[in-house]
Amino acid sequence: MKVSEVYQSIQGEGPRVGTQTTFVRFGGCNLRCPGWPCDTPYAIYPKKYRDEWLKQDCDELIKRVPVNVQNVTLTGGEPFIQPNEELEDFVTKLTAQGHLIEAFSNGTIKFPEWATAMICFIMDFKLPGSEEFENMFKGPWYENFMHLSYKDSVKAVVKDENDWALWANQIYPQLSKANSMPTFFVGRVWDSDITDKFLVEEARKLDPDIQLSVQLHKYIWSPDMRGV
Repeated sequence: MKVSEVYQSIQGEGPRVGTQTTFVRFGGCNLRCPGWPCDTPYAIYPKKYRDEWLKQDCDELIKRVPVNVQNVTLTGGEPFIQPNEELEDFVTKLTAQGHLIEAFSNGTIKFPEWATAMICFIMDFKLPGSEEFENMFKGPWYENFMHLSYKDSVKAVVKDENDWALWANQIYPQLSKANSMPTFFVGRVWDSDITDKFLVEEARKLDPDIQLSVQLHKYIWSPDMRGV
């Protein structure tokens, strides 16, 4: 497995926000989101950052996860481009140690059956501002979405008011009708023209069950700081 970094911090977004967490950030991603600057470019671009990535097997990587921090987040990049058998072995051993596992994923790679049972998913929906919108309607994204349960979440990242209008008027009504079990989050692109206040007020009009994703870690530390 290609590993960009492993560190301990608090979870800044998703259903376990504020929880002390070990982050395992894998290197590599199948998307680029050219519509905005990626907040983890060092986990995306192999030509530039591959020398920073460590190639580690399950036993090497699990030694970097402290036993006393229960929550473990798999992130990237895109975690599910890692070798399936190695990733399964890693998650299985973490679970046996008593860890709770969550994964942040763009959802465009089919989730293996073992993962849906052991992992809490926070799956992106890429709106047009990301310039990856087309990938939501081809391949396995929708199939993955339909397998999400009450323990899982969908996170829509909003760049501007056009993104919000599409989410509110078309995408969210369709998705929530097709599968009402996952929790739906909305968050804004960092440094975008819209504000958290705008999203709160608009979400309140749309559905009281929608939750705000604020990337808490970026308010506590510098938005560009790594390993926090």
